[in-house]
Amino acid sequence: MMHSLPRLAAACLCLAVPVAAQRLIAIDSSRALYELDMTTGQRTQIGTVSTNASTTAGLAYDAISGNVYLTSTGNDSLYTLDLTTGNATLVGAYGNSALVMHGLEWDASTSTLYGVSSHDNGLYTIDTTTGLATLVGTSGLTSFSNLVHDSLNNVMYSTNSGTDSFYVMDRTTGTTTLVGPLLGPTNPNGLAYNSDTDTIYLVCNNTDTLYTINRQTGQTTVVGAYGSSNFLGLVYLPADGIARVPHGCGTATIQSVGNTAAGGTVTTTLGNTTGLPFLGLGLAVFPNPFCTCTLGHEWSIVLFGTTNVLTLPLSPAYTGLQIGIQGADLLGVGGCPAPAVALTDTMVVTIR
Repeated sequence: MMHSLPRLAAACLCLAVPVAAQRLIAIDSSRALYELDMTTGQRTQIGTVSTNASTTAGLAYDAISGNVYLTSTGNDSLYTLDLTTGNATLVGAYGNSALVMHGLEWDASTSTLYGVSSHDNGLYTIDTTTGLATLVGTSGLTSFSNLVHDSLNNVMYSTNSGTDSFYVMDRTTGTTTLVGPLLGPTNPNGLAYNSDTDTIYLVCNNTDTLYTINRQTGQTTVVGAYGSSNFLGLVYLPADGIARVPHGCGTATIQSVGNTAAGGTVTTTLGNTTGLPFLGLGLAVFPNPFCTCTLGHEWSIVLFGTTNVLTLPLSPAYTGLQIGIQGADLLGVGGCPAPAVALTDTMVVTIR
């Protein structure tokens, strides 16, 4: 199978920024960057953000492009952030000086960057090419709100420092639904979703502690204290160069695991199939509507069955190449009625 991938790569060599493996990154309002230990909460400073970013706040990560986004509450603008050098590159101003955009999160299901401003507790979409913020709607809450997207279940959540509680955020209206009190943090700020362990993390500026959150109750569990700070942003960088784009329809599921270094192997498995299962691979990774579902990439290779082991090209020339993998279940439950097919989420493998 792999003999055809270099030929396809010549037609679409989609380069992405390599990102270090499995990291939880926090940013202080002072521009100091830290890595947090996800088992103890211990912090290690890894750098300082460039001065042009002013007062640094929320962080967000797009696993497909490799971009880390940063919001500044000092100059009401959006930046991309190089974690290796600390250099912040201006994308653009939000277009409204009243905005104080603390919350920031990437929604992989629609490739949309969202933010929440404390001046009106409004949910905004943010243009990643210009920085312009567009109001979706307001929640009625006060004080600072933050965002986190559970990409496995495609749910956006929010915390609020006025109520010290956990909410579901409606991305179409900006309204929130209470899940429950956090019962511990008294000034919740940065949030991050660990897609490898299905865990939501939270940092609190009053207790200077890292927590995990129970999504059913909102209650937090202490991971560990990290010392005096003013962490406003938190972001998780996945471990293995495999990102999930959540847009599946029907009951069929997909999971890809493995080593994404050149020459490594990635194993993909389909689950909950009831019809005729097959997998599609392609290099042009972008969502396209199909019937009532979504095709996650251009299907260049079709393989029947529920399991596939993909061997990645060994040549360093393919570093950064992205390969989309999506499953389908012909005559499966849910999905398109005609043709009767269910489609899974898309897994995007980036060769490191």
